Amino acid sequence: MPKATGKDYDTAKILEEMRDQYWKGLAEEEEEEKGESIQLITFRIANEFYGIETSYAKEVLKIPKIVRVPHTPEWVLGVINLRGSIVSVIDLRILFGLAVSELSPSARIITLSAGEIYTGMLVESIVDIINLPKEDIQPALETMGGIEKDFIRGQVPQEEGLLILLNIETILKSREMEGSYEKG
Repeated sequence: MPKATGKDYDTAKILEEMRDQYWKGLAEEEEEEKGESIQLITFRIANEFYGIETSYAKEVLKIPKIVRVPHTPEWVLGVINLRGSIVSVIDLRILFGLAVSELSPSARIITLSAGEIYTGMLVESIVDIINLPKEDIQPALETMGGIEKDFIRGQVPQEEGLLILLNIETILKSREMEGSYEKG
């Protein structure tokens, strides 16, 4: 095998190929970012259409017996026994100042995990699990009823109505929610 010398390499050509690969990689990353989507579980609360990222949702449960705990905020419905673990259940209808109506058989509890926080959230019904392109998310309106602006990540017009994307991590770590669930 002949020994390679500096004359055997075309440095300019190699640098040009490296530059082209670099720019091609940047363009592909940009395309991937444009095409990024998030997966949401969508549900109804007080006839409004909401969604949270599925990465926070651990499971969906039929409503078991909820034991009321004295001296807790009104939006803490109580606790449930989930396979030996005590899990608090919150009602966003009350926290958001929405109408509270009788629950139908389609009502569910979505168990949520955000960092060290694990709790259940009551919803009136599960609608769907969808993939949503991130670029479809619009800034939230300033007037979203009694919902704090920090609790809303954005909104997306859908066939079912305006989808309000909740910032579940901010909700669970908020001052209002402090002390209403177990950490760990």
